[in-house]
Amino acid sequence: MTDDTDLLRRYVRDNSEEAFAELVRRHVDLVYSSALRRVGRDAHLAEDVTQQVFAELARKGRALLTRATLEGWLYTTSRFKAIDAVRTESRRRLREQNSLSMNPAQPGPQGGGDWESLRPLIDSAMDALSEGDREVLLLRYFQSRSFAEVGRMLSLTEDTARKRSSRALERLRAQLARRGLSSATEALALILGNQAIGAAPGGLATGVSGAALASAKGSAVSAVHFLRIMTTIKIAAGAATLALLVASLGTAAFEAREHQRAEDALARARRDTAEAETQLKVLDGQIRDADRGAAALQASIDAAAAADEAAKARRAHPADPRESGRLFSERYPEAQPLLLGHDVAWNALRNNPLFNALGLTPAKREQFLALLAQRADSGITWFTAQDPDAPAFEIGIGQASLSTDQLAGQMRDLLGEDGNQRYQDFTRAGAAQKLAERLTGTLYSTDSPMTQAQAAEMAQVLARSSTDYQSGKNLYSPSQINWETVLSGSQSVLSENQVAALRNLREAIVYEQAADAAANQAQKEAIVAATAALAPKAAP
Repeated sequence: MTDDTDLLRRYVRDNSEEAFAELVRRHVDLVYSSALRRVGRDAHLAEDVTQQVFAELARKGRALLTRATLEGWLYTTSRFKAIDAVRTESRRRLREQNSLSMNPAQPGPQGGGDWESLRPLIDSAMDALSEGDREVLLLRYFQSRSFAEVGRMLSLTEDTARKRSSRALERLRAQLARRGLSSATEALALILGNQAIGAAPGGLATGVSGAALASAKGSAVSAVHFLRIMTTIKIAAGAATLALLVASLGTAAFEAREHQRAEDALARARRDTAEAETQLKVLDGQIRDADRGAAALQASIDAAAAADEAAKARRAHPADPRESGRLFSERYPEAQPLLLGHDVAWNALRNNPLFNALGLTPAKREQFLALLAQRADSGITWFTAQDPDAPAFEIGIGQASLSTDQLAGQMRDLLGEDGNQRYQDFTRAGAAQKLAERLTGTLYSTDSPMTQAQAAEMAQVLARSSTDYQSGKNLYSPSQINWETVLSGSQSVLSENQVAALRNLREAIVYEQAADAAANQAQKEAIVAATAALAPKAAP
């Protein structure tokens, strides 16, 4: 769709009446609705204001070419024109009241609900906003444009346009609250989207376009002047004014005007009927599209349910993961050395604190790693066979060549009784070792770095604080650590600055555990909700 700026440029450069008429068609509802609220729901006076606004647009088109959008200028101009029109109308009515002894007031339309309480305040609250907030609200809610369109028109991303719209709506809600009208932000957005812009009277856009162009060209007898005269006659249709008209113009002229009004009303009714029929056809098409969309959605739900049942069946009868790993090794033999290297490097990194504590020579370190490579639990376990949507495997060197007892005996021969016991303690204190290493890394670049001896002793303090470790169990998680005992026992091992770092580490661990627990719970709830949504519904 052609931008407003391009249409305005065509009008200014080529004097294109078609381009100007398109601008009027796009924005006549916005201008007319704003004017209607500001002039007290006087439809005829709102039409007059609308004509004046677009006449001003026709005259000042060249000066407006630098604006990104026209909505803000049109809205503000309608405000000033409406103020002038109300003042003029008030002075006219005052003159009539002075010349007549009676002037019965015409009852206005009675409305209820949130919009009727909001309508008298909406424009004054909008006027109190900044130009940027007012413009984004006009585009998003008054003209029902998508966030993508708002972003494109204001040179913003869609996400930025969404955020700016939300902030502007909240500021508008605050302005309304100051005026004594409280409303939830969501309710305000819904009301604005449904009520802020009403349809202008049929044929108004065509009349306004021609009148504005005639006014801009300086015609001696412009369409604007003619329509203003007609509007004045309509507004002055009170009982006392009619008496004056009959007295001054005569019965014949009065009947001619009434006949013309009847013909105009009939023409408007025919146009409204044609527009209603067009809208009905559009609604029929939308209903058919909705039916097709519902059918497609149901088909997607059925397909998802079938896929879920198939996945459940696969999980109920998984293939043997180790057998899958063996087949993988046979198909890709070049992966075996890579897996072996990874296993050795990981064991060297993990057991380096033990190597330093035992003072192992490079040759003994290699023997130690070679023994670990032959653990009974090593080997490739290919978990893709269990969950095709999440490929994973355990890394090892193939089939184990040592049993657990054989590994323990050879470790005892390599390290001695005392060294083997320290190895067993080190293995069981896995979580404690990791926490000691993490504390060492935290303090590495500070003024109080930890020594290797401090790191080894802190690992023991952390491990001994756990009742699981004392009862012979392995430490897998920081949740098994008793931090109060650790902080008490660290006083004799660490300096004051190091103890402060240990306290910070405890806070970080507590936060991480809480975050993990919340994430796990949210994941479980999401899985339950998704499973319930995809489950086939029982027949009614």
